Amino acid sequence: MRIVKYLKFFYKHILYKIIGLKFSCFILLLMTLNLGCSNQWRHSNIEFDTNEVLDFLETIETSGSGGQQSTSLSSQFFALKNDPNARIYYAEGPGEMGTVQNVFSFFNYDFMGEDMQYLTPETLQMIKVVFLHSIESGLSALMVYAQIQDGGNQNTIIKYFSSSNPTTIENGRFTAELQNETGYSFYFHSYDVYKKTNNLKEVIQLRLTEVTPEGDEIYYGKFPTLIELF
Repeated sequence: MRIVKYLKFFYKHILYKIIGLKFSCFILLLMTLNLGCSNQWRHSNIEFDTNEVLDFLETIETSGSGGQQSTSLSSQFFALKNDPNARIYYAEGPGEMGTVQNVFSFFNYDFMGEDMQYLTPETLQMIKVVFLHSIESGLSALMVYAQIQDGGNQNTIIKYFSSSNPTTIENGRFTAELQNETGYSFYFHSYDVYKKTNNLKEVIQLRLTEVTPEGDEIYYGKFPTLIELF
């Protein structure tokens, strides 16, 4: 009888072990699925020539062609570009990154300024986007360089956006409040942030919103992919 009791106890113990193992595996699977859904993984095999992009920016800075709008905004942009602590993110289209719409995915162009409200995806022929962020100061700036087909004419426009306040990172969301040439504020958000360091990743997406006086957030569109230059 003692042997039978021992065997029953042994089998019962083994059964509990098996059930516990299966339950643990089930929980681990749920955690894995949950992690996979709650994190963004953005990757790009595209590599831009950093020197070419810097030469492009240098040409605009030295030629004064960036002065077609607020000198203050362009000055702030280039001051941040020359900051050794600034990270430079870049995108262009058409090209390896796809069409203009793959780089500049917006359905509302009001943020570009009052003189740019006539923009449509069809009139945009080429786009270059440069986003700057300083880890030390927390300041950010943005430049949009575009070639537009207006009737029979092709025009080049350059728009700058700059921040006077440091960016914030809360609950894994990076937020930069940038002003356009009219002094109106827009918010650029990214969830591509390293949790341990609270720094932006090497490949990011920027979503653009506006906050109304009533506190409502209006979504304008996004820069789907911006790649850091090294």
